[in-house]
Amino acid sequence: MPPARMRPPEWLRREAALRHSHAFGQGSDPLGPDRGDPALSIEAIQRQLEAFVAAEYLDADVKRQERHRWGPVASVVLSAAAAAASAIPRPENGESPVAYLERAIRALRRTRSRFRLEERDEDGYGVATLHRVINRSLALNRSVGGPSLEDESE
Repeated sequence: MPPARMRPPEWLRREAALRHSHAFGQGSDPLGPDRGDPALSIEAIQRQLEAFVAAEYLDADVKRQERHRWGPVASVVLSAAAAAASAIPRPENGESPVAYLERAIRALRRTRSRFRLEERDEDGYGVATLHRVINRSLALNRSVGGPSLEDESE
């Protein structure tokens, strides 16, 4: 079992399971860009960011359960998901939801850069995990009318 700091809380696991079921055709994907205009609040943005990370925790769990197929990849994906969860900042007083999301995306990008340099990730699964969270965050940013952050990607 992974260390406690790398295990998702139970509510995050349940959320990931729900998102996973939507992703495999058991409903429309609530993470997709066609989900409509969400209530634009920092809390709504935080919930979406947490859901993006929750999906990666679920992916790590699937890979752990299928170790015969994935080998040691689950621990790298789990480590990257934990890094993404830790990177999501707390809102600052008076910060707009769009500014908060922009700051969160920048923090996730810095985390991806550090992960690339500091972690053993020869096959790139950890960096890919962080990249998925960033790409979903960028899609969310576009859907709420945030500034273009595409030119800053690696």
